[in-house]
Amino acid sequence: TENYTYTFNEDGTLTVTAANNYGQEFNYVVKLVREGTELGRDVLSKAKVDNNYNGQPGSNLIDGDESSIWHSNWNATTPLNKLWFMVELRNPTDINGIRYLPRQDTNGGKPSYNGTFGDHDIYVSSKTVDQRSGDPSSDGWTKVATGSWAKNTNWKTTSFGSVATVR
Repeated sequence: TENYTYTFNEDGTLTVTAANNYGQEFNYVVKLVREGTELGRDVLSKAKVDNNYNGQPGSNLIDGDESSIWHSNWNATTPLNKLWFMVELRNPTDINGIRYLPRQDTNGGKPSYNGTFGDHDIYVSSKTVDQRSGDPSSDGWTKVATGSWAKNTNWKTTSFGSVATVR
C-alpha cells in the first residue's frame, strides 16, 4: 500500500495507531537497535506493508506517535501468519536487533492485545523497500532471527546474534 504518512518520535521510536469499527484504538511503537545503542528515528525512510485497513496505513509504523497504529485489513484474504511489513533505513546501517512496542490502548480498562505480534521471523536486505517483495523466499532476503513475544503490552526485543548491514 502506498497511501500513507508517518511520523518519527523524538525518542527514536516509530508509532502506529488505528481504530477499529468498534471505536477501539490500537498503538504500535517500533524501535531499531544497533549494538546496544538505539538508533534515532531520523535513520528511518519509509514503510511498506502487505495490506492495511483504511485510516491505519503502514506509515504509522514509523510515525513516532504512540497513539497511531498500522492495522492490517481484516477483510483481506491474507492469512494472519503471512502478514508482513518492511521498514527502510535512509542509508545502509549496521544493526543487531529490533525493539517493538505493542499497542498501548485499552478496552474496558484492560489492555487490548488485538494485533500484538507473537511468533515472528525477521529478514533483512540491502535493497530499498521499493526493490523488495514481501516474499522472504525471493532473492535478496536474509533471515536473521526467529522468535516469539509474550502477549502483553511491554517492549519486545529480538536480537539477531550478529550484526547485519541493512537498508
